[in-house]
Amino acid sequence: MLKTTPESYSTYKLLKTHREFLIGSTDYLKNSNHTIAFIGKVGVGKTTAISKLLNLIDCSGKELLQTGSGRTTVCEVEIRESNRISIEVEPYSNDEVEKYLEEFSTYIENKILKKTSQSEKSFTLSSEIERALRNMLELKIRRFKENGKRKSIDDAVELYNSCSSKDEFYQKLLQRINLSNRTTTEIFTFSDSKEWIRNNFEEINNGKNKNVPLPKKIIININENPVKIPKINLSFLDTKGVDETANRQDIENQLKDSRTISVLCTSFNDAPDKVSTDILRYMKDSGLTKYISKRIIILVLDKNGEAECIADLEEPDLEEGREIRKDQIERDLKNSLNLDDIEIVFFNSKEDDPEELISILINKVLALRKEHENQVETIIESLDEIEKQTNTQLSSEALRRVRESVSIWIKDAENIQCNLKKNFTNILEIILDKGTHASSVRACVNRRGQWHNLDYYKILSDASRYQTVKAFDKSKNELNCIISNMLKQKDLHYQKGTLNSIQNILEKRVEKIYQEAYDRGRDNYFDNLFNDDDLWSNMMQEWGKGTGYKNRISSHTEQWFLNQDHDTFDKENSEKLNLMWQELLVEINNLIGNEN
Repeated sequence: MLKTTPESYSTYKLLKTHREFLIGSTDYLKNSNHTIAFIGKVGVGKTTAISKLLNLIDCSGKELLQTGSGRTTVCEVEIRESNRISIEVEPYSNDEVEKYLEEFSTYIENKILKKTSQSEKSFTLSSEIERALRNMLELKIRRFKENGKRKSIDDAVELYNSCSSKDEFYQKLLQRINLSNRTTTEIFTFSDSKEWIRNNFEEINNGKNKNVPLPKKIIININENPVKIPKINLSFLDTKGVDETANRQDIENQLKDSRTISVLCTSFNDAPDKVSTDILRYMKDSGLTKYISKRIIILVLDKNGEAECIADLEEPDLEEGREIRKDQIERDLKNSLNLDDIEIVFFNSKEDDPEELISILINKVLALRKEHENQVETIIESLDEIEKQTNTQLSSEALRRVRESVSIWIKDAENIQCNLKKNFTNILEIILDKGTHASSVRACVNRRGQWHNLDYYKILSDASRYQTVKAFDKSKNELNCIISNMLKQKDLHYQKGTLNSIQNILEKRVEKIYQEAYDRGRDNYFDNLFNDDDLWSNMMQEWGKGTGYKNRISSHTEQWFLNQDHDTFDKENSEKLNLMWQELLVEINNLIGNEN
């Protein structure tokens, strides 16, 4: 049809748009991989819920992924179905492990010398990383009773005291961890033993396998997944628990992935907890609101008696208690974030049959695919209408009305401008925030601005995207509303293909604008900031100087950015984003047959 249609015709431009989105949807449907990611604060019960769903429980009733209570997994864990049972490890690089060892050295030094003042919290490692490192280094804390009193001996402290300097201690840590011998990244078994998975996962997760490096991600391949969708490869992701901020790159990757359902886990009494609301707010601020109802589930993990004994019940009743709590959660989300239509599911990992939750998750995945199936059908229907060239008069009248409505929107949209300003100020606010631990700031500085709980470059990207969303999202939503209303009008049926194409182009191009803003926010500064040896060296020396550590790091950071040509960056970025917006308007204008 494209070959036989003159390029100057609006029909040609419509056909090209149809082709672009037809290819996009068929490519999506040809890919059979989907992920269900469980996200939540440390200790909320994600791992237990996954274990129950996937029947990852051995014959004695022990969970295969549970190695303690709270803060059990050292990293992200993915469970996949495979033709053999195995455990794979995506390791931290040697440089990353050495950073951890440097921080472990600082932690032990502070513990001995008590260098930190009362007003500045002592430097600490996460308990999961510390546990794994101590096992890899064979430097445990030995606890015992003597004369009825509890005592302990820290082998790391003993080793430090035997050294003449912190540097010597660090060198001994490097020798003990023996990174050159830790090269095994996959182990497997030909047996069908759940105990094998539990024992080997525990060893790898806790750093007890002397041949395996420190894991950044653990992949468990199982031979039978009870959550099955025909012809779909479904994996489950147990993300690393949130302990400070949910604004992490690993979590963002799941939220933006069009093939992933994100399950926000929250306890019964806290629902919706801070982690869940922060994630939903992030999605709104990032222009991802339309995906919340499609890709998000709030999973309320209630425990025995919580739902039955809710205050508003006259007598214990599980189902009624859950309904009352669900109404409360929905009101909270509506009042705080103006969000509704989010699926809220309750699950007691110890008592509930997982079938209902499994069904909900499967339907959620199928709905993602159904959306693309529907798009293919709509495009084919539109192509048939174009090819038949029937009802020409009715179609022309419908196009006139579409052109009239959309042209009014375009005229208003042409005046919208994005004006980016100082996206680095968000870094200063987050550093000084009471919820940001000094140890996270120190870990970030030690890695030249890149740390999962405080990432300079992600904050820059987010701030740039937030400002861009604020500039364009209202107008985008207005056109979506106009098109949705026109699609409901029967006499505009003959322009259904055009209307859907406008909507698709709008969503795809605006998302591209937001992503461009995100990328530019980071790229403008990354090389100069990351490679500024003096800056990072000066900031590293601020640790241990007493009160006001976070203030000093904030001051160094602010001064660095003020010395950059940020006004020029902001102007260039704004001009590029505004140009992309104008190009979108031209594209929509072409689809409705207007002359440019």
